[in-house]
Amino acid sequence: MTTIHDLDIHIAGRSGLWWFGTSSIEILPPTRFAKKARNHAHVFAVVKLPEEVWLPIDRDDDETAPEPYRLPPELSKFNESFSSQNSNTLPSSNEYDHAIDLVPGAKVPYGPIYPLSQKELAELRKYIDENLKNGRIRESKSPAGAPILFVPKTDGGLRLCVDYRGLNKVSVKNRYPLPLISEILDRLA
Repeated sequence: MTTIHDLDIHIAGRSGLWWFGTSSIEILPPTRFAKKARNHAHVFAVVKLPEEVWLPIDRDDDETAPEPYRLPPELSKFNESFSSQNSNTLPSSNEYDHAIDLVPGAKVPYGPIYPLSQKELAELRKYIDENLKNGRIRESKSPAGAPILFVPKTDGGLRLCVDYRGLNKVSVKNRYPLPLISEILDRLA
C-alpha cells in the first residue's frame, strides 16, 4: 500500500500548504482564491456539489453541442419565467403595477444629458434599439428626465447607469420597513 510518505507529500497543517515533491497545493479561503484567480495565476478548485447538480452526459451526442440548462427541482414550477421568450417581454399590466408618486407641486426634474464619447453614444443607441424592440422600454411622454452615464466593466464593456437623484428628491418616500433576512431565516427554521 502506498502512503503519503512514499509519494513524497509534505503537509504544513497550519498554513494549509501541501507539497508534492517540488509542487505545492495551497488551500485558500474564497476571498484569496478570487484574488489569485483575478491575477491569472494557475488556480484549481475542488468543490463538493449536491447530487442534483450533476447531469448525465450522453457521450454519443455531439460534444460541441451546448448542454441545456436545467433548473433545480425546487424551481421547476417557475420554468415559464426563465424561458428566453418570456425574458424578452414585460408581464401584462395588473393591479400591482409599479408607480412612482411625486410630491404634490414639486418641480419635475429635467436636464441635459451628460457629455458622451462616440463609443458611449453607440452603446446607448444599441441599448435603446434593443430594449424598444423587446418591449422592455417604450418612448416616454413624461416631462421628467434623468441623465445617463456609462461605467467601464471589468471585461472592457460599458455598463449603463441612470442618475435618478433628481427624481428621488421629488418622489414620495415609502417608509415601510423591510424585513430582516436573519428574522425570515429564523422563521423558516
